Amino acid sequence: MVNTHETGGNVSLEFDPNIVRIDLNDDAYINRIEGSEEVNGDGYVEKFVLTMDKESAQNIKFYKVDMSQDYTYPSGDATSVITVNDAS
Repeated sequence: MVNTHETGGNVSLEFDPNIVRIDLNDDAYINRIEGSEEVNGDGYVEKFVLTMDKESAQNIKFYKVDMSQDYTYPSGDATSVITVNDAS
């Protein structure tokens, strides 16, 4: 993920944990804004907020639940399985 803006800010990542799951050891999740995570009824994280510095990049690791699927984005008409929103 790349922040091309000249200012830093908070970003929320939202995803269906039945499709992908965040690596709980990933720096983005470890350094999330405390208390920002939302968990579904099965105990899996489905949303959290992190802070990105201006003009920075961050690799974030997710795991596919179904290994046979290809969630490469952008790919044709497909939409991303991860929703990124400004949370500032």
